[in-house]
Amino acid sequence: MSAKRIIEFDVLRVLAMVGVIYIHSPYTDEGFGGVIITYILRILFPGSVAAFFIMSGYFAAHRINSPEGTFGSYFQEKFLTLAVPYFFWNALVLGLCFVASLLLAGLGISGQGYYLGFDFTPFSVLRAMTTEPIVYQFWFVRDLFFVSLAAYLLWYREYPS
Repeated sequence: MSAKRIIEFDVLRVLAMVGVIYIHSPYTDEGFGGVIITYILRILFPGSVAAFFIMSGYFAAHRINSPEGTFGSYFQEKFLTLAVPYFFWNALVLGLCFVASLLLAGLGISGQGYYLGFDFTPFSVLRAMTTEPIVYQFWFVRDLFFVSLAAYLLWYREYPS
């Protein structure tokens, strides 16, 4: 049996994807028409990532409300699908940066920039794995993990079983 599609979410998903692409694309606002279009798009698209968070919360609420929706199973799923990839990729990039810095130091070259000039103090490594991920593009994965857990706890606070 296939799941019933919700056309409004499909449309929102497409608009949010276009918005995320727009946000990450270089754009120009040359000419009068370009200024107007850019202004409109700057109003519409900054909420694209938030739209994905809202959709995720909507579908998570349905899972939370299901009979299988125990906190343990919910946490395990979110941990395996969000936290593990987040920590894996950040640790991999940190490891590659560390190896590259050692190789460059062996050649007498000092690394510069965010990755090759990374300061491998315990606090910097901790920060790169948590609050300021070295793979910055994963900030939303970290946030989605915590928002998902908060959604579950808020759901059961409001609707205890």
